[in-house]
Amino acid sequence: MNKLVMPNDLPFEVKPIIDLRDKLPKNPKGGWLEMPIKRSDGSLRTGPRPSQDIKFISVHHTATEGGTPEGHARYHISKGYGGIAYHIYIKGDQIYQVNDLLAFTWHTQSNNYQTIGIAVEGNFTKRDLTDAERKCLYAAIITVMDIFNIPVENVKGHGEFVPTACPGYDTNRVRKDIRDILIEREYRKTAEYRASAIVDLYARVEHLYRMYLNKEKYWEDAERKLFTMYQLATDYELMSPKQAGKSYP
Repeated sequence: MNKLVMPNDLPFEVKPIIDLRDKLPKNPKGGWLEMPIKRSDGSLRTGPRPSQDIKFISVHHTATEGGTPEGHARYHISKGYGGIAYHIYIKGDQIYQVNDLLAFTWHTQSNNYQTIGIAVEGNFTKRDLTDAERKCLYAAIITVMDIFNIPVENVKGHGEFVPTACPGYDTNRVRKDIRDILIEREYRKTAEYRASAIVDLYARVEHLYRMYLNKEKYWEDAERKLFTMYQLATDYELMSPKQAGKSYP
Protein backbone atom coordinates (compact mmCIF):
# COMPACT_ATOMS: atom_id res chain seq x y z
CA MET A 1 0.00 0.00 0.00
CA ASN A 2 1.32 3.42 -0.93
CA LYS A 3 2.58 6.20 1.31
CA LEU A 4 -0.01 7.44 3.79
CA VAL A 5 -1.44 10.91 3.26
CA MET A 6 -3.77 12.47 5.80
CA PRO A 7 -7.15 13.85 4.68
CA ASN A 8 -7.05 17.60 4.08
CA ASP A 9 -10.28 18.33 5.94
CA LEU A 10 -9.20 17.64 9.52
CA PRO A 11 -10.38 20.46 11.82
CA PHE A 12 -6.89 20.78 13.35
CA GLU A 13 -3.33 20.86 12.05
CA VAL A 14 -0.63 18.22 12.35
CA LYS A 15 2.62 17.71 10.48
CA PRO A 16 2.64 15.52 7.34
CA ILE A 17 3.28 11.82 7.93
CA ILE A 18 6.92 10.76 7.53
CA ASP A 19 7.41 7.45 5.70
CA LEU A 20 10.07 5.26 7.37
CA ARG A 21 9.12 1.95 5.78
CA ASP A 22 12.36 1.57 3.81
CA LYS A 23 14.58 3.09 6.49
CA LEU A 24 13.98 0.89 9.53
CA PRO A 25 15.82 -2.36 10.37
CA LYS A 26 14.17 -5.56 9.17
CA ASN A 27 14.73 -9.15 10.17
CA PRO A 28 17.63 -10.55 8.06
CA LYS A 29 15.50 -13.67 7.50
CA GLY A 30 12.77 -11.54 5.96
CA GLY A 31 10.55 -8.61 6.82
CA TRP A 32 6.84 -8.80 7.54
CA LEU A 33 5.88 -9.14 3.88
CA GLU A 34 8.46 -11.90 3.32
CA MET A 35 7.85 -13.98 6.45
CA PRO A 36 5.51 -16.99 6.18
CA ILE A 37 2.77 -16.09 8.68
CA LYS A 38 -0.29 -18.11 9.66
CA ARG A 39 -3.40 -16.39 8.33
CA SER A 40 -6.99 -16.24 9.55
CA ASP A 41 -7.91 -19.28 7.41
CA GLY A 42 -5.11 -21.33 8.96
CA SER A 43 -2.82 -21.26 5.89
CA LEU A 44 0.84 -20.27 6.10
CA ARG A 45 1.60 -17.54 3.53
CA THR A 46 3.85 -14.61 2.73
CA GLY A 47 2.81 -11.26 1.32
CA PRO A 48 0.16 -8.67 2.19
CA ARG A 49 -3.26 -9.22 3.72
CA PRO A 50 -6.41 -8.66 1.68
CA SER A 51 -7.63 -5.14 2.45
CA GLN A 52 -11.12 -6.45 3.17
CA ASP A 53 -9.72 -8.41 6.15
CA ILE A 54 -8.91 -5.19 7.99
CA LYS A 55 -11.81 -4.33 10.30
CA PHE A 56 -10.24 -2.84 13.44
CA ILE A 57 -7.66 -0.34 14.66
CA SER A 58 -5.69 -1.35 17.76
CA VAL A 59 -4.11 1.57 19.63
CA HIS A 60 -1.05 1.10 21.82
CA HIS A 61 1.58 2.82 23.85
CA THR A 62 5.21 1.77 23.81
CA ALA A 63 5.35 1.78 27.66
CA THR A 64 8.70 3.59 27.34
CA GLU A 65 9.77 7.22 27.20
CA GLY A 66 12.38 8.46 24.76
CA GLY A 67 12.31 5.48 22.43
CA THR A 68 12.81 5.65 18.66
CA PRO A 69 11.34 3.76 15.70
CA GLU A 70 14.78 2.27 15.05
CA GLY A 71 15.15 1.12 18.65
CA HIS A 72 11.73 -0.50 18.72
CA ALA A 73 12.41 -2.20 15.39
CA ARG A 74 15.68 -3.69 16.69
CA TYR A 75 13.97 -4.88 19.87
CA HIS A 76 11.11 -6.51 17.96
CA ILE A 77 13.54 -8.20 15.56
CA SER A 78 15.38 -9.64 18.61
CA LYS A 79 12.08 -11.38 19.47
CA GLY A 80 11.90 -12.96 16.02
CA TYR A 81 9.56 -10.40 14.48
CA GLY A 82 9.87 -9.21 10.88
CA GLY A 83 10.56 -5.65 12.04
CA ILE A 84 8.81 -3.03 14.12
CA ALA A 85 5.44 -4.43 15.18
CA TYR A 86 3.25 -1.39 14.55
CA HIS A 87 2.00 0.09 11.30
CA ILE A 88 2.00 3.70 12.51
CA TYR A 89 4.21 5.14 15.25
CA ILE A 90 3.76 8.53 16.90
CA LYS A 91 6.35 10.45 18.85
CA GLY A 92 5.52 13.89 20.20
CA ASP A 93 4.04 15.95 17.38
CA GLN A 94 5.13 13.65 14.53
CA ILE A 95 3.42 10.70 12.86
CA TYR A 96 5.54 8.01 11.17
CA GLN A 97 4.43 5.25 8.80
CA VAL A 98 6.61 2.31 9.81
CA ASN A 99 4.97 -0.57 7.89
CA ASP A 100 2.80 -1.13 4.88
CA LEU A 101 -0.77 -1.13 6.17
CA LEU A 102 -1.41 -4.49 4.53
CA ALA A 103 1.59 -6.11 6.25
CA PHE A 104 0.56 -8.79 8.74
CA THR A 105 2.42 -7.66 11.88
CA TRP A 106 2.24 -8.94 15.46
CA HIS A 107 1.02 -6.35 17.95
CA THR A 108 -2.35 -7.55 19.37
CA GLN A 109 -1.94 -11.29 19.98
CA SER A 110 -4.59 -13.35 18.13
CA ASN A 111 -6.24 -10.25 16.59
CA ASN A 112 -3.42 -9.26 14.25
CA TYR A 113 -4.97 -10.51 11.01
CA GLN A 114 -7.79 -7.95 11.18
CA THR A 115 -6.13 -4.94 12.81
CA ILE A 116 -3.92 -1.94 12.08
CA GLY A 117 -1.57 -1.17 14.97
CA ILE A 118 -1.00 2.48 15.96
CA ALA A 119 1.40 3.19 18.83
CA VAL A 120 2.27 6.37 20.70
CA GLU A 121 5.70 6.69 22.30
CA GLY A 122 5.27 7.00 26.06
CA ASN A 123 4.05 5.26 29.19
CA PHE A 124 0.48 6.44 29.58
CA THR A 125 -0.14 4.48 32.75
CA LYS A 126 1.98 7.24 34.34
CA ARG A 127 0.93 10.34 32.39
CA ASP A 128 -1.72 11.59 29.99
CA LEU A 129 -1.33 12.24 26.28
CA THR A 130 -0.15 15.73 25.44
CA ASP A 131 -2.29 17.84 23.13
CA ALA A 132 0.19 17.24 20.28
CA GLU A 133 0.25 13.47 20.85
CA ARG A 134 -3.55 13.36 21.00
CA LYS A 135 -3.94 15.31 17.73
CA CYS A 136 -1.44 13.01 16.00
CA LEU A 137 -3.20 9.91 17.33
CA TYR A 138 -6.59 11.15 16.13
CA ALA A 139 -5.22 12.19 12.72
CA ALA A 140 -3.62 8.75 12.27
CA ILE A 141 -6.80 6.94 13.33
CA ILE A 142 -9.03 8.96 11.00
CA THR A 143 -6.61 8.45 8.11
CA VAL A 144 -6.83 4.66 8.55
CA MET A 145 -10.60 4.76 9.14
CA ASP A 146 -11.04 6.57 5.83
CA ILE A 147 -8.89 4.08 3.91
CA PHE A 148 -10.58 0.91 5.19
CA ASN A 149 -14.03 2.32 6.02
CA ILE A 150 -13.60 1.35 9.68
CA PRO A 151 -16.38 2.52 12.03
CA VAL A 152 -15.37 4.40 15.18
CA GLU A 153 -16.66 1.60 17.44
CA ASN A 154 -13.96 -0.63 15.90
CA VAL A 155 -11.21 1.64 17.21
CA LYS A 156 -10.07 -0.19 20.33
CA GLY A 157 -7.27 -0.18 22.82
CA HIS A 158 -4.89 -3.13 22.98
CA GLY A 159 -6.37 -3.92 26.40
CA GLU A 160 -9.86 -4.20 24.93
CA PHE A 161 -8.74 -7.14 22.81
CA VAL A 162 -6.67 -8.95 25.45
CA PRO A 163 -5.88 -8.35 29.16
CA THR A 164 -3.13 -5.70 29.30
CA ALA A 165 -2.62 -2.17 30.63
CA CYS A 166 -1.79 -0.97 27.11
CA PRO A 167 -2.47 1.69 25.85
CA GLY A 168 -2.83 3.40 29.24
CA TYR A 169 -4.91 6.30 27.93
CA ASP A 170 -8.73 6.29 27.98
CA THR A 171 -9.99 4.74 24.75
CA ASN A 172 -13.59 5.67 25.55
CA ARG A 173 -12.46 9.29 25.34
CA VAL A 174 -10.59 8.51 22.11
CA ARG A 175 -13.76 7.18 20.48
CA LYS A 176 -15.85 10.11 21.79
CA ASP A 177 -13.34 12.66 20.49
CA ILE A 178 -13.15 10.90 17.12
CA ARG A 179 -16.96 11.02 16.83
CA ASP A 180 -16.87 14.75 17.58
CA ILE A 181 -14.20 15.29 14.94
CA LEU A 182 -16.21 13.36 12.35
CA ILE A 183 -19.25 15.52 13.13
CA GLU A 184 -17.13 18.65 12.74
CA ARG A 185 -15.77 17.37 9.39
CA GLU A 186 -19.33 16.91 8.12
CA TYR A 187 -20.42 20.30 9.43
CA ARG A 188 -17.58 21.99 7.56
CA LYS A 189 -19.04 20.68 4.30
CA THR A 190 -22.33 22.53 4.83
CA ALA A 191 -23.53 25.85 3.44
CA GLU A 192 -24.13 26.99 7.03
CA TYR A 193 -20.45 26.57 7.89
CA ARG A 194 -19.34 28.32 4.71
CA ALA A 195 -21.63 31.26 5.44
CA SER A 196 -20.37 31.48 9.02
CA ALA A 197 -16.75 31.35 7.82
CA ILE A 198 -17.35 34.14 5.29
CA VAL A 199 -18.91 36.40 7.95
CA ASP A 200 -16.02 35.65 10.30
CA LEU A 201 -13.46 36.42 7.59
CA TYR A 202 -15.14 39.75 6.81
CA ALA A 203 -15.12 40.74 10.49
CA ARG A 204 -11.46 39.81 10.91
CA VAL A 205 -10.35 41.68 7.79
CA GLU A 206 -12.36 44.74 8.80
CA HIS A 207 -10.79 44.71 12.27
CA LEU A 208 -7.27 44.41 10.86
CA TYR A 209 -7.96 47.21 8.37
CA ARG A 210 -9.14 49.55 11.15
CA MET A 211 -6.00 48.81 13.15
CA TYR A 212 -3.83 49.53 10.08
CA LEU A 213 -5.76 52.65 8.99
CA ASN A 214 -5.81 54.26 12.46
CA LYS A 215 -2.24 53.20 13.28
CA GLU A 216 -3.48 51.48 16.43
CA LYS A 217 -1.26 49.31 18.60
CA TYR A 218 0.13 46.39 16.55
CA TRP A 219 -0.85 48.13 13.28
CA GLU A 220 2.36 46.91 11.64
CA ASP A 221 1.39 43.31 12.41
CA ALA A 222 -2.08 44.03 10.99
CA GLU A 223 -0.46 45.38 7.82
CA ARG A 224 1.63 42.21 7.47
CA LYS A 225 -1.41 39.97 7.88
CA LEU A 226 -3.47 41.96 5.39
CA PHE A 227 -0.70 41.88 2.81
CA THR A 228 -0.31 38.11 3.32
CA MET A 229 -4.03 37.74 2.63
CA TYR A 230 -3.58 39.84 -0.51
CA GLN A 231 -0.74 37.60 -1.70
CA LEU A 232 -2.75 34.44 -1.05
CA ALA A 233 -5.75 35.89 -2.86
CA THR A 234 -3.51 36.70 -5.83
CA ASP A 235 -1.92 33.24 -5.82
CA TYR A 236 -5.34 31.59 -5.87
CA GLU A 237 -6.73 33.99 -8.50
CA LEU A 238 -9.32 35.43 -6.13
CA MET A 239 -8.83 39.14 -6.80
CA SER A 240 -11.52 39.43 -9.45
CA PRO A 241 -15.04 38.46 -8.28
CA LYS A 242 -15.88 37.20 -11.76
CA GLN A 243 -12.76 35.08 -12.13
CA ALA A 244 -12.86 31.38 -11.15
CA GLY A 245 -10.18 30.76 -8.54
CA LYS A 246 -7.85 27.83 -8.11
CA SER A 247 -9.02 25.09 -5.78
CA TYR A 248 -7.44 24.99 -2.35
CA PRO A 249 -5.29 21.82 -2.00
